[in-house]
Amino acid sequence: MSRRLTRELAFKFVFRYEFFNEPDISQDALMDFYTEFIDLQKLDLEYFQRIVAGVLEKKDTLDALISKHSKGWKLSRISKTDLAILRIAIYETTQMEDIPISVAINEAIELSKVYSPEDAKAFINGVLSKICAELSENCS
Repeated sequence: MSRRLTRELAFKFVFRYEFFNEPDISQDALMDFYTEFIDLQKLDLEYFQRIVAGVLEKKDTLDALISKHSKGWKLSRISKTDLAILRIAIYETTQMEDIPISVAINEAIELSKVYSPEDAKAFINGVLSKICAELSENCS
C-alpha cells in the first residue's frame, strides 16, 4: 500500500470538497470517492479516512496556522489546490505522530510539483518551514 498514492487521493478529495464547497461529507460520500480508485491501486483506506476526516474537522485550526505563517496572503488569495496541499501537510505534522515533519513537507512539495504552478512550491515550502520551526527545532 502506497501512502504517497493514498495521500494524493486524499488531496483530491479535500480539493474537491473545497472547490465545490460541499457543506457535509457523509461516510457514504467518502467511500464512494475512495472506491472509484480502489481497483486502480491498493490504497490504505484507514489512512485516507484519517487524513480526510481530520483535515475537514480541523479546517479552521489549519487555516489559522496557514494565515499566521503566510504573511501578506489572505486565505482567499491562496489557490484551492495549494490550500488543500497545505492543510494535509499541516494536519499530518500536527495531528499524526507517525508522520515525520520532514516527510509531510516533502510530500506536500511533491504534490505541488504535480498540481500547482512552479512558483507555488516555494510558497508551500516557506509556509510549512515556518510552521515546522514553530513546532519543532528538528526540521530537516
